[in-house]
Amino acid sequence: MEKEKQNQKGKVKSNNTKLNKNNKDTKKVETKKKSIFFDKTLITFIVESLYIFILEVLFKIIFGSFSIDWNLLRIFISSILLGLAITACTFKLKNVPRKIILICFNFFLAFYAWLQMGFVDFLGNFMSMGNAEQGTKITDFILDFLLAYKFKSHLLYLPFILTILYFVFEKKILKDSYDKKIETINKKFVAIVIVSACLLLDMYAVSIVAKFMQSKYQTVSNKELFKYPSNPSEAIKNYGISVYFVLDLKSTILGSSSIAEYTINKKEQLEAAPLKSHDISDELWDKVIEKTKDSSLLTLHNYYKNRTITEKNEYTGLFKDKNLIMIMLESVSFSVLDEKYKDYFPTLYKLQSEGISSINNYSPKNNCPTGESEMTSQLSLYSIETTCTVNTYKKNVYPEALLSMLKNAGYYTSSYHDYTDQYYSRSVFEKNVGAIDYFGVTDLEMKYNPVYKEWPSDVVFMEKALPKFIDKEKFASYMITVTPHSPYMYNSEFGNMYVSLFDDLDVDQTTKRYLSKVKVTDLALEYLLSTLEEKGILDDTVIVLFGDHYPYALNQKQFASITSYDTNINQDKDKTPFIIYNSKTPHETITKYTSPLDYAPTILNLFDIDYDPRFYLGNDIFSEYDDFVLFPDNSWQNSKGFYNVAKGEFIPNVEGDLMSDEDIIYINTLTKDLRNMSNLTIKKNYFDYLYKAIEKEKQELLNTTEDMEEKDEEDSDSRVTKQDKDN
Repeated sequence: MEKEKQNQKGKVKSNNTKLNKNNKDTKKVETKKKSIFFDKTLITFIVESLYIFILEVLFKIIFGSFSIDWNLLRIFISSILLGLAITACTFKLKNVPRKIILICFNFFLAFYAWLQMGFVDFLGNFMSMGNAEQGTKITDFILDFLLAYKFKSHLLYLPFILTILYFVFEKKILKDSYDKKIETINKKFVAIVIVSACLLLDMYAVSIVAKFMQSKYQTVSNKELFKYPSNPSEAIKNYGISVYFVLDLKSTILGSSSIAEYTINKKEQLEAAPLKSHDISDELWDKVIEKTKDSSLLTLHNYYKNRTITEKNEYTGLFKDKNLIMIMLESVSFSVLDEKYKDYFPTLYKLQSEGISSINNYSPKNNCPTGESEMTSQLSLYSIETTCTVNTYKKNVYPEALLSMLKNAGYYTSSYHDYTDQYYSRSVFEKNVGAIDYFGVTDLEMKYNPVYKEWPSDVVFMEKALPKFIDKEKFASYMITVTPHSPYMYNSEFGNMYVSLFDDLDVDQTTKRYLSKVKVTDLALEYLLSTLEEKGILDDTVIVLFGDHYPYALNQKQFASITSYDTNINQDKDKTPFIIYNSKTPHETITKYTSPLDYAPTILNLFDIDYDPRFYLGNDIFSEYDDFVLFPDNSWQNSKGFYNVAKGEFIPNVEGDLMSDEDIIYINTLTKDLRNMSNLTIKKNYFDYLYKAIEKEKQELLNTTEDMEEKDEEDSDSRVTKQDKDN
């Protein structure tokens, strides 16, 4: 019995030992499972967070805006949060689908950053989703677009390649934990992750609202940019390219709830005594304001009403009652006006050297460069940077537009373009800015090739268009050329037509094709001058020329080969012609900084058209004002230098000749006001509303006056009748 008891005790002891061993093994397995979650997920999180941050830093370095500042800390925090989010979405998946999702996510971030850098290299600015329609048209110029990339832009794929290498060797790196499934999750670890994420979110929120974490020159707060990234360059500088995508997507889906405001109500009136005054009365406008309930419209009323009225000057009426031909020159840069090209482009050189010519004129490259230069030149309003304004708001009516004002003054107004509405809805837009008639390529019965590398001839364009208006008693014509349009890398009829003329120049074949196309436009201008002279109306006609943008399909080296100025400095790439020519007017050089924003008020003043200067955000270039050119990202250039928004710094034209912080902040605030009010004006179709409201008040006043006159007559008749009875 005792022996059996001892054997039983031995078995129990043995079983207990095995049980203890099994328990220990189970704990080891559970510990290993928990460590699997910790190791595998943590490494993925670290890899993803580092990938995003390195991509952001590399983007800033390539773009030229890298600096160690508070923005970098904010971007570092967002990289961690994005890394945490993508890790949380994939950690429970099997290895293959997990890898596929992570690789796709990483590729998208790299591709999006690379694509945005491409828009910068090709067009000079970032693209937003509001411009998706216009962005898809890049496919028509895909080879030009790809060739415009600088080599360093392709380095954005380097971090992605490194993550690919990690995923290839992930099994070797993780070893046994690679194939293990996660069955249980360490709750303590999850709690730590949640607490950490909440702390990071709090830190990120503080970084958005803290004033010390944004530039002293910044006029759009980080909080405003987070709500609505109205300025892509500013948003990317502060939040990085990845978060910008999220903010842009959010704003595109939900729209903007931001309210446009302005800071500067009224500039000080000029002390110089005016030669003449504009005959302007705000009586009817005040009545409209009294009845306005819409807060946005009230904001616009107050803004425009308190703008300075630019006084008339010695140039007022210089071209009174003359004809006007305004021509937007496709892709014609200021570079081709250089004296060394006078034998190649004699007509352009003649017009520039004999006319009134601005030597500091810029055509800022907006998201729709040609259409929005066209729009700004007629309206003196800035385009909206998050959309293709000229197409999105094509149905707006602008009674204050240049052609509308000339039409009201008795001119036959018409617009012409030797291509279709494929890119811009000109057949709608041009009539809404005052053209009585619009003639496109089919209206002019011109042959054209829908393949974009073959554009119609500007010479034929002139031959077909001039008969439409040249015999009118008084005309104002707006013409848009097309021949010098890119591409220049292919053989084409006009790209090859005069290419041999430029064999003596040290430029490549692609650049020669561009110059050959410009030669066609020069010949078109020669035909214009000769026709006006034959008709005997050259002296009575004013020709205004300006370029829509520089030939951005030429790469940096190619474009630099034809310029006499440094195209790497600030925004000097964007220098374009602005010429006002009349055969009886002496040559004059304008040194002020000008842009398409200034054309309409300048022409209205020269033609002595009765207009309200407050309705034009540009200036009559012959008046007294502080001149500067505003670029799409709110960078600006004046005689002192260039303010770079992306870098948040002022670069003087002359070393050491700095502007004070106060002056820089003033101009930054002024440009913010201009941009905000211009955007709101377009969105609310303000001037159409205002002109109609004033006309309604005028009619009501007229009716009231007529009623009073009738009542006076009745009272008078009544008194006469009474007097007769008394007699």
